[in-house]
Amino acid sequence: MTPDFKETNIFSPETLQKVIDYMEENLLKELTPGIISSHFFVNVSSLSVLFKTVCQMTMMQYIRNRRLTLAAQELSTSNTPVIELAYKYGYETPEAFTKAFSRFHGFPPSFVRRGFQTANRFLPLQVRVELRGGWNRDDLTKSYCQGQDQPLLPYYNTFIPNKGGKRMEIQKISYQINTENMHFQTEWDLLCSLTEHLLRENIPFKVDGKTMIFAHGLEFPLEKICLTFKWKDEEIVRNFFHYDRPARLTNHDFKFFDVPYRGMKIRCMFYGGSPNPDSDAFLYRNTDLVRINRLTVPVQSLAFYYENAQKDSVYYKMVEQWIGSHKNYRIQNKKAWEYSAYDFWVKTSGTPAERAKKDRENPLGMLRRYTDYFDRYENVRIANICGSCGKKAIPLAILGAEVTVFDISVDNQKYALETAKAAKTSIDYEVCDILEINTDKYGNYFDVVFMEGGILHYFHDIDEFMSIMYTLLKQDGKMICSDFHPFTKISDILHFEQPAMDYFSAEVFEGEMAHARFYEDEVRKRMPKCLYRKYTVSEIINAVINCGFLLEKFDEHPAWTNEKVPGEFTVVASKKLSGNSL
Repeated sequence: MTPDFKETNIFSPETLQKVIDYMEENLLKELTPGIISSHFFVNVSSLSVLFKTVCQMTMMQYIRNRRLTLAAQELSTSNTPVIELAYKYGYETPEAFTKAFSRFHGFPPSFVRRGFQTANRFLPLQVRVELRGGWNRDDLTKSYCQGQDQPLLPYYNTFIPNKGGKRMEIQKISYQINTENMHFQTEWDLLCSLTEHLLRENIPFKVDGKTMIFAHGLEFPLEKICLTFKWKDEEIVRNFFHYDRPARLTNHDFKFFDVPYRGMKIRCMFYGGSPNPDSDAFLYRNTDLVRINRLTVPVQSLAFYYENAQKDSVYYKMVEQWIGSHKNYRIQNKKAWEYSAYDFWVKTSGTPAERAKKDRENPLGMLRRYTDYFDRYENVRIANICGSCGKKAIPLAILGAEVTVFDISVDNQKYALETAKAAKTSIDYEVCDILEINTDKYGNYFDVVFMEGGILHYFHDIDEFMSIMYTLLKQDGKMICSDFHPFTKISDILHFEQPAMDYFSAEVFEGEMAHARFYEDEVRKRMPKCLYRKYTVSEIINAVINCGFLLEKFDEHPAWTNEKVPGEFTVVASKKLSGNSL
């Protein structure tokens, strides 16, 4: 029997804390604002307004944050199937759980189980005189989640005027260093050991000084390890290193001390002046997250160093080369593909109307051998990656598929949309960097991810690329990846006029875009270059498997110039709830 009660609109902090405690005790049960308010005999509207005002979120947002935090913890510590976790934490389907999980943590549940990422943690709120808990700012191993109200790492801001400014974007974990085949193993072991111990002790830090260049994978003899800590954590840091003297104050906002650690000098630096509420933001300013083996550490940004270091330094030259090959290559490639692309398609494929006529006459013929890899077309959601002028997207749309092209070129988009209109069909076309596709919008959205015709060599981190492909797919979705065969590394069998190299080379090289050879020499000289990274067969297959895909097929196809040697390949892989993806 429901007892009689008098509704009230008046709450104390103590009462609100009881509400939070009740939610924590019943997280795995059905919880709604109505159920919670009735338990405390209060007006549901008044409780909702109070909770949102004090906690800066709704009650349902709090419940969702806590459930997804607990789900990630259970994923990392148990073998409970994802489908069971979905039902346990209040989701009707595994698909709904995966979508919510990916939005909250920034990656799917399978990544936690495979040890790829350290999940976000939203701690229970505590209401006293002040509000505490929530996002654990001392947990430095988590990556940025787009659903967060405030980013973990503020990177660039007004602290450095005209040096990046507020336009610098929050970065994903984009640097994954495998030290297995690296030189200077002793230095790597020391750095990894030290940072691992600091993370275990929950001592906030970032890798700084010349060490941060080393931590990004640029190899040189490491003379010391430089770390930066919060100003207010000096005593904690001294206790960690068993250092009994205070840090040396060199000016009002910098102090440091040096201490030996396993034969290496450790410089502990403290920036930011006396402790203040913004100490976290100051520590994490201009920071990248770098994954070293299975350890994710906060590291001073190379971009920040590049913008502020002395240009005659040998380290500056190293960083400049690194940025050129790892950071700016996508900008450079975009310039190349924006160069007279529309005119090129008109010249080689005809006007949009002429191209559309061919597409409508024989859409299956325009798809060539790729028809063997599609089970059906009608109402199938397809992401056409680097879909260029729509040469495959439009035939797929004519056959009944719902196609979204993702490509970096506005000119390509113009030609594709005009051709689709002339063909009396429609496609969606997103002009964007492939590695920056809006996963909030397109995560777990597509039945098929499809790419063909030389894509992978434009992306210099194939693991990152495959992770995006995995995120785009629904559960049981399929990736069809057809590309130039790695054999082209050692022979220009396709007549692209690109240099041959060591098959196992990981070199990034500058070369002409694929269409350059069709232009006159004078025009060709003016065309922007692309930066390429060609992969081996094993690198491609391992990237597919490591990102959680179930590899179903790897086909090799003869070169169109010589049937005796391989010219292309096709990988078919699926996103499964069981097997490799768990």
